[in-house]
Amino acid sequence: MSQLYLFALAANSLLVKDMMVKLFEINNERDLRTVVDTYAMCQKLYARCHERQEQMSEMQSFLHVSTSLAESYNLLEELQDFKLEKCRDSMKSISETQLKVLKRLSFIAKLHRQYSFVVNGYERLPVILEGAKVFDKKGIHPSDYTISFKLADNVPKQGGIYGDCGVWVCIFLYRLAHGLSLDVEDPIDVALAYREKMVHLFFYHKVDKCAADLRAHDLFG
Repeated sequence: MSQLYLFALAANSLLVKDMMVKLFEINNERDLRTVVDTYAMCQKLYARCHERQEQMSEMQSFLHVSTSLAESYNLLEELQDFKLEKCRDSMKSISETQLKVLKRLSFIAKLHRQYSFVVNGYERLPVILEGAKVFDKKGIHPSDYTISFKLADNVPKQGGIYGDCGVWVCIFLYRLAHGLSLDVEDPIDVALAYREKMVHLFFYHKVDKCAADLRAHDLFG
């Protein structure tokens, strides 16, 4: 299962992803039908074993009367053991099949999470570009616009404990714009260092200008 997931990521294709999802959904439907049928068979088998056990209990007090009765009892006992073992094997098969279904569901969910950004981004980006008049400025007809996404390796994730998602947006924009690698050794340390850099930038280069603009607005606005 993990090899298939890596293959889907390496292919970086929505078509491959959709094919895999469809394949596993078909397999899950088949296996779930098998589980239902096997469970129904086990219920019937258990009911017959229960009836047989009652018959054997009634026979026990008469085994000394007839040799043929004792032999029949032994045959029923062997049959009972065989059927009970078959029932246990069937229940084990049900558990194993359910586990396979759960693994496939986990695989499908993982693929959906991996490609959800690609799908949502592809659907919304043309609308944003058209609203910002990018198509008009570049002479592109919206119906002719296409875009492809490439999933980078070793992309750092936000730490979560400092709320640094916005910081990482800035880091990604800067590094992508300057052709720098996105790979870092410690994402939390990098985010903290970049946050300090941004504070320094705004305090020494932006605050004075903003204050001056406000003073000018008060005087002449």
